[in-house]
Amino acid sequence: MNVAKTLLVVTAAGALLAGITGCTSGGSGEALSPEDAWKNSPLAQYMNAGYDFDASPEEQQAESDKKQKKVEELVAECMAKEGFEYQPVDYSAQSGMAVAGEDVEWEPDKKEWVAQYGYGVFNNPYPSQPEEPTDENTWVDPNQEYVESLTESERTSYYEVLYGPQPTEEEMNDPEFQWDNSASCQGKAQEEVWGEQNIGQTDEFKPLMDAVNKFYDQFYGEGVKPTEADKAWADCIAEAGYSQFDRQQAAIQSFYDRSNKFYEDASASMSTSTTETPSPDDYVDPTTSEEWKQAAEEEIETALADLECREKTDYTKKQQDAMFAAEQKFVDEHKTELEAYKTAMEQAAEKAK
Repeated sequence: MNVAKTLLVVTAAGALLAGITGCTSGGSGEALSPEDAWKNSPLAQYMNAGYDFDASPEEQQAESDKKQKKVEELVAECMAKEGFEYQPVDYSAQSGMAVAGEDVEWEPDKKEWVAQYGYGVFNNPYPSQPEEPTDENTWVDPNQEYVESLTESERTSYYEVLYGPQPTEEEMNDPEFQWDNSASCQGKAQEEVWGEQNIGQTDEFKPLMDAVNKFYDQFYGEGVKPTEADKAWADCIAEAGYSQFDRQQAAIQSFYDRSNKFYEDASASMSTSTTETPSPDDYVDPTTSEEWKQAAEEEIETALADLECREKTDYTKKQQDAMFAAEQKFVDEHKTELEAYKTAMEQAAEKAK
C-alpha cells in the first residue's frame, strides 16, 4: 500500500542525512552536526523550504496544536452541513502515554551514549510506557455518545462522510492502491490547513519526487554498493571480529532485522498457540526474553566497535562529503524543478500562518 511514500520523500533529505552525520575529529575539517546537515545540505535546502528552523520545540508544538484545532473546527462545520453532529476534538489534551527517558538526546557518535544504548534498537532510549489511567489522563472522545446513538447504517454514513469510504480488503492488499480521502470532511479540512505538506503529492511535482526517491535509493536502497568510506570502515571492523558487514549501515540494519524477527515470531506464536480466536493475553512480549537481552548486549558490543572504526577512518566526514557532492550534482541537474518546488513550499507556508 503506497499511502505514505510521497510524504516520506519530502523529509528524506534531512532524515537520511541525520543518519550519516555527526561531529568527528580528524581529516580536513569536521562533519556537520545532524541539525546543521538537515538545514544546509544541497538538497535539504530545497526539500525543507518553508520549515522554521528557528522555532523552539515548544513553539513548533504550539503551532501544530493551533493548526489541528482549526482542522477540527472545519470538520465540525463540514459535518453539520452533511446533517451530522460533530464536536471538535482537543487532541492536545490527550496525555495517555508517558515516554521514559524523553530527555535523553540521540547521540550515536558519543561513546558514553553508545555504551548504554548501542544503536538504540534493542536498547531503546525512548520506550513508550502507558500511564495508569486516572480521571485526569483518561481521554474520552466527545463524539462517542452521539455515534453510539446512531443506527448501524447511520453510523456507516457518518464515518464515510467524516473519513471517506474505507478501503476494501482487496484494495488494502494491493501495493499500488492509494487511499484518497480528499472528499471527506477530514480530508478537506486537512488540505485547507496543512495543504503545504501535500505539495509533493501533486501531479506537478510527482516527477521531481520520483527523481528524489530514485536518487536516495542509490545510497539506501537494496543492493547498494559500499562507498570508499564504507570499505575502509569494513576493513577496520573486520579486524575487530565483524567481517560480515560490508558497510556501516549494514551493521545497524542487522539489528533492526533481528528485532523485527523477534516481533514476527511472537505474533506467529500467538496465532498458532490456540484454535480459538487469539486475544492480547496470548501475546508474549519478546523484549522480556533472554534472547532479546543477549541481542541487546551484542548490539552494544557491535556499536562500540563500529564507533571506534568510524573515528579511526574519519568515516562520517567522508560519507558526508560524498553525499553532499552527489546531492549538488542532483541539484544542478534538477535546478528548475527544485526552484519551483521551493517557491511553492514557501508560499504555502506563508499562507498557512
